[in-house]
Amino acid sequence: MISLRNVAFPGLFGLVWLLAMASPAYGYIDPGTGSFVIQILIGSALGCLLAVKIFWRKIVLFMGRLFGRKPDQPAAEPQAASQTEPEQKEGSQDA
Repeated sequence: MISLRNVAFPGLFGLVWLLAMASPAYGYIDPGTGSFVIQILIGSALGCLLAVKIFWRKIVLFMGRLFGRKPDQPAAEPQAASQTEPEQKEGSQDA
């Protein structure tokens, strides 16, 4: 069986090695490119938030099934305080 440790360590080592051995590119990135990258990041974040908003009910049901709560189970009822008579406030008297 392949474990994450057996795959992640060589991959991380290879990435560090490639970054350490890279030669300078002497390239130029103009300000328009930076602005475009920022727009892509902001648009992606807003798109993810919209997707979560649209699929929120399905996400909650999936998490409930994943962690053991079934969707048809009612939530826990309040304690027995609701079965007792309500207390009267001071100063209010029923005549």
